[in-house]
Amino acid sequence: MNDNVINVNGPALEMLNVQRDELLGSSAPETIPKYEAFPDSGVFEDFLTIQTHSGKRDFKIKTVEITTQRGQVIGSMVTLQDVTEFLRQEQRLQVLNRVLRHNIKTETNLILGYSEDLPTEAAERVKQSAFQIDELGQKGREAIRLFSRAREESDVRSIEMILKERLREVRSRFSDVTFELQCPDQDVPVDVLVSPVLSNAIENAAEHNTSDSPHVEIVASVGEQVQIEIRDNGPGIPEHELSVLSERTESVLHHGSGLGLWIIKWGTDLLGGRVQFGENEVTGTVVSISLPRKEPSAN
Repeated sequence: MNDNVINVNGPALEMLNVQRDELLGSSAPETIPKYEAFPDSGVFEDFLTIQTHSGKRDFKIKTVEITTQRGQVIGSMVTLQDVTEFLRQEQRLQVLNRVLRHNIKTETNLILGYSEDLPTEAAERVKQSAFQIDELGQKGREAIRLFSRAREESDVRSIEMILKERLREVRSRFSDVTFELQCPDQDVPVDVLVSPVLSNAIENAAEHNTSDSPHVEIVASVGEQVQIEIRDNGPGIPEHELSVLSERTESVLHHGSGLGLWIIKWGTDLLGGRVQFGENEVTGTVVSISLPRKEPSAN
């Protein structure tokens, strides 16, 4: 092969900052930066940094051989995927994760240590605030893991299995709450990314339930989509918490109290599903989560 360019799309022309007439028919090694590093076939094992007219950018490179019906290689199609922002975001998440894991834990431990020298009532208030800060840090790390896992190859598991695991974990921390679980008769696979969504929905229903006989009911059903409802008999979610979710942002004057509801919202969005928050018949909240069905895993 002569490695001459015979076709090119608009984004590639923009990246190289050349006119189509200049590139067509030219020698690829002479006109395309770092062409010598491109794989003959398959995906480049790392990200390739290329100098473009807008600065250095990182690309994922993939080469597909073009063959005749007899298998003779007559050319190649090369695709360059700009992953610069992806890598920058990944770096930001890693830094944020380290800060949340180390700095917040260290500071809350110091606060708890100093609180021992305070009067009893003041010490209890300080300890409660320290525990809330630590919990917020844990939720922040959970949100980071959610976004990181969303970029990986997805896996599927039975919705019944996921619900039972999440419920077992939450039940161990809220022994005073009565839980009920109803699952469909058929085995229905869903993306495992729903696990933190369900954990936070069930935990939220239990943790903030101030009823004399706190009760949480989880009902899963199947139609065109998988539907999960988490119903509780607590005081309900404050309106200002839900309005923040509907506006999709927070401000200094208008913000929620934590990240639990955001994880439910973000995770459902990432799965291509939908979540709604409504009132229970008598008192409490109904969280309705709709998810697309998945094909069973080949494994």
